[in-house]
Amino acid sequence: MYAIKRLFLGVFLIALASGILLASDLGHRKGKESNASSSGHIPHIALFVFTTSTLLDDGAKGVLDVFEEEGIIDGQTAKIDHFNAEGDMPTANSIAKRITGEGYDIVVTLSTPTLQTMASANKEGQVRHIFGAVTDPFASGVGINPADPLEHPPHLAGIGTFQPVDITLQLMHYLAPHIKTLGIVWNPSEACSEACTLKAKKTASNLGLTIIEAQVDNTAGVFEAATSLAARGADAFYVGGDNTVETGIESLIKAASAAGIGVITNTPNDALKGAALNLGANYYEVGRQVGQMAAEVLQDGLDPATVAIKDVVPRKLALNTAALEKLATPWAIPPDIMDCVALTVDEKGPHDYTETAKVLPDFKDGKPVSPAMPAESASAPQPAATAPSQEEVVPISAPLGKKWRLRFIDYCEAEHVSGCHQGFSERIKALGLVEGRDYELAVQNAQGDIAAMNTMITAIAAEKPDMVLLTSTPTLQAAVQNIKDIPVLFSNVANPIIVGAGVSDTDHLPNITGIYSEHDCAAMVKLIKECLPQAHTIGTLYCPAEANSEYNSQKLGDATQADGLAFIRISDANASEVPQSAQALLERGVDVICQVVDNLHDTGFTSIVEAARRSKTPLFSFVPGLVREHGAAISLAKDYNSSGEDLADLVLRVMRGEHPEDIPFHSIRRTKLVVNLENARLCGLETPQSVISRADEVIGGAAQ
Repeated sequence: MYAIKRLFLGVFLIALASGILLASDLGHRKGKESNASSSGHIPHIALFVFTTSTLLDDGAKGVLDVFEEEGIIDGQTAKIDHFNAEGDMPTANSIAKRITGEGYDIVVTLSTPTLQTMASANKEGQVRHIFGAVTDPFASGVGINPADPLEHPPHLAGIGTFQPVDITLQLMHYLAPHIKTLGIVWNPSEACSEACTLKAKKTASNLGLTIIEAQVDNTAGVFEAATSLAARGADAFYVGGDNTVETGIESLIKAASAAGIGVITNTPNDALKGAALNLGANYYEVGRQVGQMAAEVLQDGLDPATVAIKDVVPRKLALNTAALEKLATPWAIPPDIMDCVALTVDEKGPHDYTETAKVLPDFKDGKPVSPAMPAESASAPQPAATAPSQEEVVPISAPLGKKWRLRFIDYCEAEHVSGCHQGFSERIKALGLVEGRDYELAVQNAQGDIAAMNTMITAIAAEKPDMVLLTSTPTLQAAVQNIKDIPVLFSNVANPIIVGAGVSDTDHLPNITGIYSEHDCAAMVKLIKECLPQAHTIGTLYCPAEANSEYNSQKLGDATQADGLAFIRISDANASEVPQSAQALLERGVDVICQVVDNLHDTGFTSIVEAARRSKTPLFSFVPGLVREHGAAISLAKDYNSSGEDLADLVLRVMRGEHPEDIPFHSIRRTKLVVNLENARLCGLETPQSVISRADEVIGGAAQ
């Protein structure tokens, strides 16, 4: 009897425990409502989009559908407020400030401008922020490190969706080889649009296409801009991640139809509006992933600080066959491509083949290089790789036994070049390498002459030395195109990715590695605001012919606008234009000039200094030597000597047998703040003591 009682007691306790567990999970099973119900708090959510467009509407629907599936239902278990800036940046800034100050539990932003404005208003992390539908979050100036996807503001997380610009133009070239001139209407104030336009220019160049462009600052100008490009001989129009043009896409399609040319976009649903070829992300699926992340933050306690920022592009191909048939030169769509189409639009209307569409093959040089695959066999997008830690290079203890032939190529004479050479020379000796015994080194400088530089690179490719070293973006660009079977080690390159050296720090061309010099533009803008708290507008000059200048000015503009300031940049093409360009910049009412790094303006810096001093306009730089010797007031700059030291380390690693493809790209390790008090006084700047006290170098006075 005692045994039976114990048995019943055991069964009772098991049943009781099971009941407790089931009860505790009831809320989770009914849509994860337990967190809200147990605390009595209904989460307050903001969904913030920049404009009304098919792309963003699809993304928002994906977010809301996931919320509903997870039990986050407006008016029942949550309060969801919708905000739309309708394409107006001042409105976007006002909305962001409102969201930050009204006690929201989480904000979900869709588009690059809403990411930037929200991040600027929410620097203190008052509200958790999940973003999506952003072309390039790493270049948006909100503090996300492209070398380490876990390095970002702790309250901020999300996913990037870089438009598939390269494969879109490759596919267009495959289907319509008669297209030789591509017209692009774009808004240069949108970072996402500029990123796509830069990528399109590079891809077009590789395919032998000509790009003609027209810039707009609002939707009303789209039709006129497109009509002008058609008159200039555009064979087709391309639209990347541009909110302004996307909002006015019907106007662009109207202009294209009148000219009998096609429209190619990165928004699949533009096929419904008459665009011929559309390859882009399925933004409904992007929205679902963003919504899932936000739900996990709200319900499961996911900490945004632990989320690695990654790029997610669930591809979707859409064709408007009715539009294709009406083109002046009709396109032929082969069966292998038709098998990959998820949406077609003909005279009878749209037809959805999402469930059966195969995955589009990869392309190279305008031709498919892999077969189409069933959707379920395609690999999922991978997160960006994190940067490895800096390796300690041990000096040699005995001669190498081989004399290495090294060739060092510079594009021009500049402070960053001389600093790199000084650091390289000092470090190569410290590593125990002896010139004449372990290596021979020949140095050449193109003196800013592109033709001369290309000749040097071609000659070196034919000479086949053991290793090629180089500085600056134009030199690397030439090496990428001409040197395929010799180790190439670079330094002082703004961004090796934009010149085709690779797609990430760890995935790059097998014979190339090196050190890039991307500057901390966000920190520079904060420094400017510390020195000039009343400043409203930052200006710079840039050279469109230099990829590094285009990239650096874009980065500075993104950081400036993300911090709530206005940004003006003026282009010039040669040294004779710099004085007039500098004066024009000042006449636009800039409060400060922050000159980005490029070869043209490093060598023509004196003209910028003279204009700044005449108008008493503070002048900041990213190059220390321009502060020490050439008139700038303050620099926040990479230590170019350390770039040379790192380059020497790479040389020894390759000499010891490492392959460049196994060595990740990395950024220059050290940054220095240099202040010249006399230069600051001459250009009307009273330097705050807080800046002087933490400067690495103070010229013309001492820290107090």
